[in-house]
Amino acid sequence: MGYGDIHAETNSERLISVAWMMIGVIFYSFTIGLLTAILGKIDSRSSQLKSKLEVIDEFCAEAYISLELKRKIREALEYNSNRNAFSYIENYSILRELPPNLKCEIAMQTHDGKIGKLPFFQNKDQSFIGNIVPLL
Repeated sequence: MGYGDIHAETNSERLISVAWMMIGVIFYSFTIGLLTAILGKIDSRSSQLKSKLEVIDEFCAEAYISLELKRKIREALEYNSNRNAFSYIENYSILRELPPNLKCEIAMQTHDGKIGKLPFFQNKDQSFIGNIVPLL
């Protein structure tokens, strides 16, 4: 299994060598796959930021925005991108796909059940609460 200078001679030694080789292949495959997924996620996020910055650059050029204001806009976008891994838009798009009863339960838990205590939301349909609360 090493450099070829020492090799398996019996069938049991060959079987053990094959088993260790398979363990090595599985370990390296898992490690490489995991690293690829992590790097792909990082690259996806940076490419989204890059495309947003390109749009800002084009907008600032067309609207004759000063360089100072353009720099502030870019810094704000970069800061928000680094700070918010899971943005509000992503949250809302995911919540929109859930059934109304789950949306209502999520809304109640995220707001510590205070939604149900408000007079406006009492005696309202669960689907109404589930659709309105994420927008607040």
